[in-house]
Amino acid sequence: MKEDGKIKWSTRFAYGCGDTACNVVFGMISTLLTLFYTDYVGINPATIGLIMLISRMFDGVSDAIMGLLVERTKSKWGKSRPWILWMSLPFAVAAVLLFAVPHSTAMVQAVYIFVTYNLINTVCYTAINLPYSSLSAMMTRISSERDMLSVVRMGLSPIGKIVAATFTLPIVKMFGDDQAAWVKTMSIWAVLALILLLICFFNCKETVYIEAKEKAEKV
Repeated sequence: MKEDGKIKWSTRFAYGCGDTACNVVFGMISTLLTLFYTDYVGINPATIGLIMLISRMFDGVSDAIMGLLVERTKSKWGKSRPWILWMSLPFAVAAVLLFAVPHSTAMVQAVYIFVTYNLINTVCYTAINLPYSSLSAMMTRISSERDMLSVVRMGLSPIGKIVAATFTLPIVKMFGDDQAAWVKTMSIWAVLALILLLICFFNCKETVYIEAKEKAEKV
């Protein structure tokens, strides 16, 4: 942060990388996951639709639980920021597991998809995205700076989804156009997401939380 309280552009960019990372994975899930399940694994579309419908019921509950966890978090990095570090690797691993559907019975595959779909969406994505969304308020008290962080975030956010939606199928075909090719491709996006999340973590500081903590210790 500069002496006048303004956040450096490098920090703004690093903050935006967090949403780009989420959307690299979310771009795969929202645009191509159903195609993968039906055309490459052979799952009934009705089964996929039912799993996704039931999974939406858990979103509200997971958001509430995550909000309480963030509020009660106490670490040397603050409240919101440490969750980006703690969940970045699980988020990347869960993204790859999403495509590693076993070659087994329809029931086993359905259970596996239900578990991994909720692991990435209900657990890992929520545990990163909710703290990430509150991080800007922890970085500065200046409203104009928080607005600028949001502008940069919104500007970088679509890039992840565009990259995933544009290049996934060509890469899959290059790797052999089978299920293993999807796992390899998702591994590339998962590593990219992990790197971007770490860039966000290491360059974004919770100065508001630190200031409040110092004042409390002096009282």
